[in-house]
Amino acid sequence: PEKSTARLGNTNGRIVYTLVTDMIENSVEQDYIAFSPEVSESLAELKKFNYERIYLTPQVKRHSEMIRRLFGILFEQYLEDIQKQNQESAIFTGFFQDMSPEYTARHVPEEIVRDFIAGMTDHYFLRQCPEEMQQELEKNGA
Repeated sequence: PEKSTARLGNTNGRIVYTLVTDMIENSVEQDYIAFSPEVSESLAELKKFNYERIYLTPQVKRHSEMIRRLFGILFEQYLEDIQKQNQESAIFTGFFQDMSPEYTARHVPEEIVRDFIAGMTDHYFLRQCPEEMQQELEKNGA
């Protein structure tokens, strides 16, 4: 929505920057963390828009079961890669190398895999999926 993007930005990076900056500015010297009322309103509007136009559309719902399976496949694969210390796995080359030793010491492998997958963009997630499933998604218009 135009009002939201005017305030928050129109790219993921700009939106995150705006949200973080606003949160810091509105939380400093407070005993709570908060957005400004304007940013909070814009974020709620953007979230509503995304749900209506992206997350709950029939096209996305049509693929939700396959996406759920893909999450499971990737979760199990990365968990196994950690257990087997597969240094060539994306979880090592694209995640562990940027994590502090304290992070890996404080989290069990399942939490690490969860955090890795949660940080993926949609495009990166799909590139990590088995090729035959990528082809099936492409064939079905995902």
